[in-house]
Parts: sequence; C-alpha cells; structure tokens
Amino acid sequence: MTKTIIYSNSCSFGITSKLWTSYSDYISQELDYTLVNNGKEGSCNRAIVRKTLRDIIKLQSNNQNIIALIGLTMITRTEKWQPWILQNNSDDGDFHPVSVNHKSFNWSAGLNSLHPDVWKTADQRIKNFYKEWLLLYNPEEELTNLCADLVMLTGFLKSSKIKYIIFNNMEPFPALGEAPFLEEFANILRIDQNIIDLWDFSFGSYARSLGYTPVDEDVFGIHGHPNSDAHKSFANFLMSKYF
Repeated sequence: MTKTIIYSNSCSFGITSKLWTSYSDYISQELDYTLVNNGKEGSCNRAIVRKTLRDIIKLQSNNQNIIALIGLTMITRTEKWQPWILQNNSDDGDFHPVSVNHKSFNWSAGLNSLHPDVWKTADQRIKNFYKEWLLLYNPEEELTNLCADLVMLTGFLKSSKIKYIIFNNMEPFPALGEAPFLEEFANILRIDQNIIDLWDFSFGSYARSLGYTPVDEDVFGIHGHPNSDAHKSFANFLMSKYF
C-alpha cells in the first residue's frame, strides 16, 4: 500500500536546519508518512502558493493520499526573476527571493514591519527595484492579492480532493478592518475549517505562548525561528486537531 504523503511548503520556519527539526518532520515520523518538504528560506507567499500548486499537480499523478501543510510567511517579502543566481535543477525557473542582510536591522517591532533602508543590503542588480517596491508597498494590496491567491489555492485543493492545513508561520495577518475589497476573500478563508485563523494565530506566536525561546533570538528577538521543542509541540497540536 502506498504511504500517505505529507507535502510541506513554507519559508525557513517550516524546514529543518542544523539548528532545529521541523514540525513536518515530526509529523511524518510519528505517523509513518512520506515527507516531501519543498519549503525554501526567504520564500514570499506568492512563491509558496505557486510552488504548492505545481508540486501538488505533479504529486497527485502518482499518489492518491496527500496532506498539504502550507505555512505562510510575512507579507513584506517579495521575489524577482534573477537568472544570474546559480542553482541546480529548479522547477521554479529563475524566481528567487529578494535577499537582504537581516542582521543589519532591529526586528523588535515584528517581521511584518518595514525598514526603509533594507534595500541597501540587497543584490546590486535588483537594489533599485527593491527600493521602489518598498516605497510603494501597501499591506492592503499585499493582503488582498494573497487572500485571493489562497481562495484559488484552496479551491484547487478541494477539487483535487487534497487534504490541507494552512496557517501563518511567522505572524498573524495585520488587521485591516472590513475593507470591501478584502471582505469577500477573508470571509471564505475564515470559515474554512482547514485554515487556522490567519488574523489571530501563527506558529511563532504559538511557540512564544508556550515559553519557547527562538534559536536566533540575538538577531530577530522574540520573532526568531522556533526551536525543535517548539516544532514538536506544534506538530502535536496539528496532529491532535487536524489528523
């Protein structure tokens, strides 16, 4: 019998590193499922949604039982087509995150905050693009586009009979009130029982509520990456509620 596949996509909060073991690893080990983790450090939400769609289309051609764990990232991230970056057999073309030197800035206000000068640490070839992107950045625009993407993603997953759990990894969405251009999308996401409240919950805040100290607190303060114990607790939470 073919094993159930746990498919995971996220930024660095959902991938295993030298400093922590991810929640998806703990779940796959506990349930004896096959793990496919295509998360990537620095991913923006558009990349997470796009890669999830492509990966699920490929996986479902040979697999019937798939559970997708989709961990969203902060809305202040973006990406750009960067063909000069060398890579090995990427299925995502030359899309790459806009990378910056996070250690140069104080993130105590949260990861959804913006630092006007962060563009100065980006690659020289996209520095001007990123500077203008930051100047024109608006959370209403980013959140509306993301919620629209999520409505389409969940519609695809449902029609493909793929089980899924979607949640924020880093921080909850910013509260924007009952904006008419966002309301219809938000209402669909809020009533979806496979989505953990995106405006009220995140893995990071869950870990902090249990008293776990981030492994890189020296760089990101309380908003840093949760440690392995936090990942294990979150894995148990997900398994108790959604599996």
